Amino acid sequence: MSDDRQRRILKVFRKFSYSLGPEVSQKLEEILDIHGIADEEIESTMEMIALEYSKQEDVDMKVDLNILQRVYESMQNQTERADTEKELIDPESHLFIINAFEMPSWHWSPESGTFTKVTTPLTVSGSPESRILAIRDRLHIIKQCVLRNEHFAPSTLPSRDRERLVTLKSTKQLLGRAGDRFLLLGMLTHNKEGKLCIEDSDGSVELDFSKLDEPGDGLFTEGSFALVEGPLDVTINGTIPRHHLLSSLVSRLQSRIPKVHFTTNPCRIKFFDQEIVIFREDTMSRMLRNVVGVKPNVSSEHLKRYLVQTILDQAHLSPLTINIQPTLPDYDHALRLYPLPTVLVLADKYDRYKITYTGCHVFNPGSFISNSFVFSTYKPAETNSEECLWSIRGLYIRAGDRTIRVDRVRWGFSHATGANVKLDGLSIDMGKTQPKSPPPFTPGHRRRLTLADFAPSPMARRLWNLLSSAYALAEPHLRPLIRTCVVAGLRLFIRWLPHVISGLKFEANTTTFTFPDLPGTQVSIEKLTLHATLSFTELEKVIDTRDHLKLPRSMKSRHSYGVAAWRKRFTASFNRSLDRAWGNAQGTASIAVKLHDIGGSMRRVEEPAGG
Repeated sequence: MSDDRQRRILKVFRKFSYSLGPEVSQKLEEILDIHGIADEEIESTMEMIALEYSKQEDVDMKVDLNILQRVYESMQNQTERADTEKELIDPESHLFIINAFEMPSWHWSPESGTFTKVTTPLTVSGSPESRILAIRDRLHIIKQCVLRNEHFAPSTLPSRDRERLVTLKSTKQLLGRAGDRFLLLGMLTHNKEGKLCIEDSDGSVELDFSKLDEPGDGLFTEGSFALVEGPLDVTINGTIPRHHLLSSLVSRLQSRIPKVHFTTNPCRIKFFDQEIVIFREDTMSRMLRNVVGVKPNVSSEHLKRYLVQTILDQAHLSPLTINIQPTLPDYDHALRLYPLPTVLVLADKYDRYKITYTGCHVFNPGSFISNSFVFSTYKPAETNSEECLWSIRGLYIRAGDRTIRVDRVRWGFSHATGANVKLDGLSIDMGKTQPKSPPPFTPGHRRRLTLADFAPSPMARRLWNLLSSAYALAEPHLRPLIRTCVVAGLRLFIRWLPHVISGLKFEANTTTFTFPDLPGTQVSIEKLTLHATLSFTELEKVIDTRDHLKLPRSMKSRHSYGVAAWRKRFTASFNRSLDRAWGNAQGTASIAVKLHDIGGSMRRVEEPAGG
């Protein structure tokens, strides 16, 4: 067995608190060789075996070879049955919704190092002992996760890594040992004097942040453990977990939609071997309001990652003290994230995001109304989520010899992310190259038509002259006012143009280019994203709104007879207004184009035989 393989196998089983003997290690090596497991898939394979092994009832801390063989044969049989019964499975029979108040309560026992089931009846009010026990369970669970880390768990084999091991100390071990370095694990809280301190099961120590350059990655709030229904629903109070909506409020809706489930907040969905946790709370805003320290100049993307990292590392949906976020102590176990679920849905009013952290897919669908009715869909087969936008099917555009086909066009808008346009199944046919032929010759005069060509009556001519004279008299007074309004509107549009362009994101999935001139040739792009930014300098004010060129009235009247002259005059006037609106503004633009998985194919053209 290679040292690298051996180290990976031991690392996985040590995470489950198991030790391996030489026979067991050899058996695991044989399993890897039989199935041809690649090196990058060793840890995931061992995790599957260790997880199935832990489900057995007669297991011990040392892995038994007979039990391991039984687990391996059981997994082989499950794989064979899954292949034969795949078409007979009904997904709805494997979908279970678990309320927070139906979850069994398990208490961590430091003496035995295992979870023990709570047999006493649970109450909504709780007791003083249960409040203390809930906080202690949070600390013990996080401590067990920390001690399973490779930096804290010593290897069973002699190696140089033992020199880099670190150990956790208790607050009581700091007494009389000033000047030494310690690594503490505890809860951030404020003492009676209002000073920040770290507290564990043995005591508390006051913290001094004067020599701290900047915090690490994460959102460190009071109530966080650190190394060194929705809020507007009709509920009794603001404590979590929350009961489902009253049946008197939702009975009519349930009668019309029988498959709708009004569950607690949070709730869990069990679908085959996946566990989905849904929690509706404005977690980001609450965490930021009560943050103790965070890195300066962090972006929105960093805040999203910090939030996910903090919640999953704390293994709790509400890593805050009870005075900030009240919880029901007897049901605090319903807020645990240990072991980590497959998917965590943090339904928040904050921006939409999706992040996969330590194997757990976390996403926020965002506000349904604020995001123009855009929602998210989770795909269990892919363990991934995607935004569901407004869409239309089947778009066909023909421009000359080119043909553009789109299977689906999706779009959506939100105040946070701007406008998104996504094209699925884009196909562009470039068309055959045709030689340009000169336009046909049409003899005849090219003089523009005027009103005189239609031979109007004398009454119509006098009426037209009267209107032209009235226009010539009012034009010097109305033109500056109209031009000022047009210039102001154009300036407003120019000022908003950078925001509109930067907020527009374009994405095309599965784009294909075909070339009829080259039969069998096509270029495919799996994903194409386009994002542009535009910025302008400060625009100058409009100084002059008057016409510098004044034509004689006779010339204006003569020009008013021609329709083409009117169009030319309005076009020139609009161009002058646009020039005044731009002023001396200078703009810089940047376009970012990302292409993923570009491929191409070309059919070989065989040359004719002979000659």
